[in-house]
Amino acid sequence: MSLLELRRIRKVIGQEEILKGIDLKVERGEFIAIVGVSGSGKSSLLYIAGLLDRPTEGEVFFEERAIDFKQERLLSEIRNRKMGFVFQFHYLLPEFTLLENVILPAIKAGMKKRDAEERAYELLRRLGLSGKERRRLYQVSGGEMQRTAIARALINNPTLLLADEPTGNLDSKNTERVMEIFSEINSEGRSILMVTHELELTKYAHRVVEMRDGLIVGERRA
Repeated sequence: MSLLELRRIRKVIGQEEILKGIDLKVERGEFIAIVGVSGSGKSSLLYIAGLLDRPTEGEVFFEERAIDFKQERLLSEIRNRKMGFVFQFHYLLPEFTLLENVILPAIKAGMKKRDAEERAYELLRRLGLSGKERRRLYQVSGGEMQRTAIARALINNPTLLLADEPTGNLDSKNTERVMEIFSEINSEGRSILMVTHELELTKYAHRVVEMRDGLIVGERRA
């Protein structure tokens, strides 16, 4: 049973056709890497898969349920409870501590603050950030910020993690650390859909999908 399915997805912006009829399935527990040159449509596809943008044409199914992009409240609920997002730029809030950044989605989902903090402490510990929970962004490194963003993405125990160039701003050591974390997350049964231009990172995925000019032009098992 597929977790996520995209059928005949087209995306048109102005006069430009960004996606030209994409079909893609993400199975439960699968780790897929989407690769391709800049402008191939990778990120546009990821944003539609994550229900952050709507297709011009086509259908999206999540947990075998057709998604109605007009139902904003339902979309928000699925994104918050079922999906986690990690981007190239961490989008953490500088006025908050690492701990406060991590618990925000949990509080929004209705989790009690004490329970959210307990889970956040555990996630930050697991990600090598014990003792830094009360620090602000200017007190930690770029790699630590990205690991905090991963903790935030996991706070609501999502079934699908979506990552858009998650190591794009990291050095090789932190890149390897983040990818090892992704492998651990995946081994626990979570599905991962990751966009990257770094081909060496595809070794962590089960399947590699190559895009060019808004089309899927190749697919292989990693």
